[in-house]
Amino acid sequence: MAALTRYAIANYKYREVLNKKSCKFVFRRKKLMGFFGQDCVICLSEFEYGDKGRKLETCKHMFHENCLEKWLLMQKDGKATCPLCRTVIISEEIVEEYRKVEDEGKRDYSFEKELALLLLSGLNRGYCHHSFSNFWVFLLK
Repeated sequence: MAALTRYAIANYKYREVLNKKSCKFVFRRKKLMGFFGQDCVICLSEFEYGDKGRKLETCKHMFHENCLEKWLLMQKDGKATCPLCRTVIISEEIVEEYRKVEDEGKRDYSFEKELALLLLSGLNRGYCHHSFSNFWVFLLK
């Protein structure tokens, strides 16, 4: 439970800063947005109708929403910076805290996945004496 609370707090801080430093948009028409044939410099794909994006407030650079979020978390130096001008978007402390709890969560879930696969393989071999529906009720409790 404590790990879940730490994750929720770190996720909230990270998202709060990201939302303050950027604004979301949905791409509708190139002409109305004021750019023609603009590409996301992270994935090198052109913005298309309906694409979700983020515009950074400090430098005004625009990216696909998912591309920017992945980029910010992949930074090796700890700081989450703009891919074009390297303006710091999210501080090192917040990024590190978020990464730490996210990694802890991945380790916890990987154990649960391995356990579920082990139990399911036992079902396939006929080692379980309970019905399949009872097994899922047990797992979901």
